[in-house]
Amino acid sequence: MLKSATKEEVAVRRQQWRELAIKLQGVKHWEGFSQVFMVSSATGEGIDNLRNYLLERAKPGKQWLLSPALITDQEPSELIRMCVWAHCLDLLPQEVPYGLVITVDECERVRLASEGDDRIYVHARIRCPNERSIKNVIGPGGSTIRSIASAAKQELSSMFQAPTVVKLTAEAVRPSQKSMRRMRAAKDFAEVFPNFGVETRSPGLEVAEA
Repeated sequence: MLKSATKEEVAVRRQQWRELAIKLQGVKHWEGFSQVFMVSSATGEGIDNLRNYLLERAKPGKQWLLSPALITDQEPSELIRMCVWAHCLDLLPQEVPYGLVITVDECERVRLASEGDDRIYVHARIRCPNERSIKNVIGPGGSTIRSIASAAKQELSSMFQAPTVVKLTAEAVRPSQKSMRRMRAAKDFAEVFPNFGVETRSPGLEVAEA
């Protein structure tokens, strides 16, 4: 910023900074703030004080999801989304993967004291645009979605360097025309979904866990 300014502008700004520093001398209370730091990016002044304050205030909380050895600029949820979609590309036919939307609902690292290890729990939804897509994603007897979950589990376990549990849910983005006709004609919700709340699965929803 100083390099792009004229000498006169630089002189004015420095004078303003000096005046501000004089005004702030001796000020110990800042309404709404517990601590205030004066930091200069040009000289580095004040950076050590700020760094030390942050280190003192830091508290141990949840474990880091990513391994210290993993270098990435992506969020964990984005890494999971790309991983699941990559295996959809590998295992699903033709254009089917390109119509899918992968949504990561859960990504959490949990320490299991009884088993003496850390585990990462992942839940992602594979949202399908039509019945043909969801049938391809699920596969015969749920075999395809289980294969996707298993492949994603292996890759994520290696990436995160921790045992990983992967749960995938395939669902339709919108109801089928047949379901819509039944809903319009029905007087009661139970007429459309008679098994709602019972331990059975809808043809449009499949869950796989690996």
